[in-house]
Amino acid sequence: MSRVVLLLTLALLGCPSAVDDDDLFDDDDLFDDDDLFDDDDSAAPVDDAAFDSQDAPVQVESGEAFEAWFLMRNSGTAAWSEAEQVRLGSQAPKDNQTWGAGRIEIEPGLVVDPGESYAFQTTLTAPDEPGLHALQWRMVREQVHWFGESTELLEIEVLDSCLDSCSSGERDCGETGVDCGGPCDPCQPVELSPEDPHGGYVRVEATSPDRVMVVWHRAGPGPDDHVRWRCWDGASWTPTERVTPGNGQQEYPWIEVDHRGAFHLVHNDGGADSRHVHYNLYEADGCDGYWHDEPEVLPRTEPFSAAYPAIAVDENAAPYVVWSQSMAERISPFPECGAGGECDENEHCYELGDICIPDYEQHFSWRPSGAWGAGAWTGPVDIAAGAPGTRFSHHGAIAAVDSGSVHSVFMHGDPSRDIYYARWDGSSWSAPEYTGIGAHMADAVTADGLVHVFSNNARYATRPTAAAGSWSGPWNVGSDTTVNFVKIEADAEGALHATFNSGYRVAYARTDAAGSWLEPRFASPEGVSAHEPSLAVDDEGIVHLVWSECSAPCEGEHGTVWYLRTRYDELE
Repeated sequence: MSRVVLLLTLALLGCPSAVDDDDLFDDDDLFDDDDLFDDDDSAAPVDDAAFDSQDAPVQVESGEAFEAWFLMRNSGTAAWSEAEQVRLGSQAPKDNQTWGAGRIEIEPGLVVDPGESYAFQTTLTAPDEPGLHALQWRMVREQVHWFGESTELLEIEVLDSCLDSCSSGERDCGETGVDCGGPCDPCQPVELSPEDPHGGYVRVEATSPDRVMVVWHRAGPGPDDHVRWRCWDGASWTPTERVTPGNGQQEYPWIEVDHRGAFHLVHNDGGADSRHVHYNLYEADGCDGYWHDEPEVLPRTEPFSAAYPAIAVDENAAPYVVWSQSMAERISPFPECGAGGECDENEHCYELGDICIPDYEQHFSWRPSGAWGAGAWTGPVDIAAGAPGTRFSHHGAIAAVDSGSVHSVFMHGDPSRDIYYARWDGSSWSAPEYTGIGAHMADAVTADGLVHVFSNNARYATRPTAAAGSWSGPWNVGSDTTVNFVKIEADAEGALHATFNSGYRVAYARTDAAGSWLEPRFASPEGVSAHEPSLAVDDEGIVHLVWSECSAPCEGEHGTVWYLRTRYDELE
């Protein structure tokens, strides 16, 4: 019998005197630490992992690539590395390729020791099928086992890149080059002034699909007839705000954006002969900026009404402004013409009404500096001086190529009214030229070395921006020659875009790759009278349209302001 068995037997038989503690539990004998718990003889390292955090979008478009990361902590005793083929593997279900990848690897050469955390970063691609799709991961040692906690399960919404969120009118109906398998459903207009349906003369500018500025003047009951604005930041519209504080009468806003993304605004302020042209500036990268509380007031040479301003900016963000300047007092009611059509000085007989109305000049002023409040406004000067016929110039528009090439068109004459053109070379204006268009309102834009003019009878003409050149056209844009309230813009590719009223609906037309005008299509809903449309084209070629709702025949009426984001192919 061995010594150990003997001692245990004696203890069980009640013979404690035979059990010597020093003999039984001698550290150097039976339970030697060096023999029983030697580190060299311990168990193999253990794999384990804890999930810490993750970052991934909750909504993506089908086929869209996006960045994501998943932070995992090594809570085991074994190190992780790509050399050991330790990776993050897809789950829900296991080994799926829903997001274009089934594994996310550790950076080669990097070792994640026990207790350390590692962010698995990757680029994933959304599946083509719209709807909710699961995204989840777990650690795996290839060909051995899965281990540790899984990442939190995400249900990511995949949007159809063609039909995405068109129903709100706040997103594009499809990206360029995406094959949606058919036409997109059209976006629906967004109501920008539902609580105060007294908006008119709406204007819009856009730097991108996610930065759009809309301005309009309020013309309703009460003294608060200020210019309003709202800005779209890619997620929501800012609240409706006045451009400047207080009450008053402000009309006919015109907005332009410069290369910095700053918005330049002009409008007239006051009533009758007290009207001045005001200039303001909105400087911000997004929609969190502000207009200045005290606008700049442009100089007048006559103490009479200055109204209907338009603005352009050059490569230095310097502003150029034209407006209609009354040359006589506005008398209400207007006096009748004399027996032979006589009127007072600086007035003429308006034959259709047999009344004396003021003459108007087309005045111009500019400020060499594009910085707010820097420098003085020049002039003004009359750019219609020398045009034949009655001195009656109205509804000017202006466009700038650069500081040495600025172009303006305006209506001139009465009762026969024609569209004239003049060019600024950086120091003086050219003599007015007849464009070949007979109309009372026109807009102009420059693109590809040409000035493009579009008038309110749907006539289009063009000439070189250089001093030497002659007019081509005019041509009709569509079959309706009774249109009104026109606006023309050019996109980054040189294609032209125009909007106008046609039968109390907002029409939109554009040129094709060959430069020919396509047949106009309607942007406003059928059965709703619309008025005074305007448009802008952003850097992605998306068209932003605005207008005011009215009651036909829309004579001096204003209503709810509407906005629509669209493309030509999405309209009827």
